[in-house]
Amino acid sequence: MAGNIKILLIILFFFFARTLPAQTEKTFRVHQINLTDTLAHPENQFSGLTYRNHQLYLLCESRIQDKHIARIYTIHKTELNKAIADTTYQPKHETILILNLDQVKTQIDATGNHFEGLEAIDIKGKHAWLTIETVSPSQKGYVIKGKLKNNQLIINPGEILPLDIPLKNGAVLDNSGYESIAYRKGKLMAAFEYNYFDSSNHFLNFSKNLSIQGIRSIETGKIPFRITDWQFTGKNELVALNVFYKGKADSYFRVPPTDTLNYKYTVNDKGEPESFTRIIKLYKKQHQPEYRWTTLGLLPGDYGKGYNWEGITPFQKGYFITNDKFTPTKERKSYLLYIELP
Repeated sequence: MAGNIKILLIILFFFFARTLPAQTEKTFRVHQINLTDTLAHPENQFSGLTYRNHQLYLLCESRIQDKHIARIYTIHKTELNKAIADTTYQPKHETILILNLDQVKTQIDATGNHFEGLEAIDIKGKHAWLTIETVSPSQKGYVIKGKLKNNQLIINPGEILPLDIPLKNGAVLDNSGYESIAYRKGKLMAAFEYNYFDSSNHFLNFSKNLSIQGIRSIETGKIPFRITDWQFTGKNELVALNVFYKGKADSYFRVPPTDTLNYKYTVNDKGEPESFTRIIKLYKKQHQPEYRWTTLGLLPGDYGKGYNWEGITPFQKGYFITNDKFTPTKERKSYLLYIELP
């Protein structure tokens, strides 16, 4: 009798498992911030975000070799909440000029690597850390440090940390660098944007003083596509942008069709490549040897398919994200979104 009941329970389990609807990934609710023409201007080419000191900091890529002004824009918390509540409201902003970046560029160029632009930022109090992407085939990326004072970020050219760029099949990945940095309790953690190597994927952890002797490698499982920005949300826990952007160098970041869980997001119904963005959580439990990841949610519609999202930071019960200037159309423009799960 007991055996018959066991068999019946197994049959019922498989019946209901097959008839229940498939679990769907959550989609974020989006509030598009109505930016002024100054903030939306494509020359800004935003590359990183952080929320500190009751301010949202929007980092410009600052390609000074192209005569762009090295700067950061800030929007106060009060202005942010007004813009979230009222889609017609344009938040006021202030500008922070970045000083001494030309000296840093001269130092980098003298090594045979070549400065391209700023890629990520985090801040603690009056101190700020930024990553620098270099022009391919440079062998190094860099982290620099500065101090905020009177609407200026004064970079100390003597504090610069070189980071090795990992190779794929013996070569540097084109147009790739350390696009993420995050501060927590006296330490910084940076991520190279590509972490889908067959072996040895890792993040770099180092001191806030940028000591080269203090660099420590932390293993991570394979992560598809690109990590374009991240921020700590707790101990050994980060929120990150996971982006596949269809473009000239997208072949490096594609996943094979055998990776069925991820490949489906990067092709349309005709099998042609298309852009894709999701927000993920990276986490490492106490006795876990490596970081792992899970999806927090997808961006709806064109927001998830055609923008090159470059910056993310937590804010209240959601996240702010920004793109550089690339959109689903030929229009070149920066966007700022506040997103939250329903």
